[in-house]
Amino acid sequence: MNPQDETEIRAIIALHREIEDKKKEISKRLGVIRNRERATGNQDALMFVVDGEIWEMRRWAELEEGVTPLSFDAWCLQYKGEVL
Repeated sequence: MNPQDETEIRAIIALHREIEDKKKEISKRLGVIRNRERATGNQDALMFVVDGEIWEMRRWAELEEGVTPLSFDAWCLQYKGEVL
């Protein structure tokens, strides 16, 4: 591998790690919201309208093929479209 490619691969790996860290932070913060909702008895899927866009709170496991304990406990937001 030439030095330019190695540098680019290192930059990509660093970016990938940063993205994974951000996903963990998002999941943690969404988990707090989910727990608050459960405490009030809300067991339904959470949907939000923000700036005219619809977002649904989902488990990563629902979006991935392989379910693991970590992905089952991980939360994400899925874009559902614009409010019509």
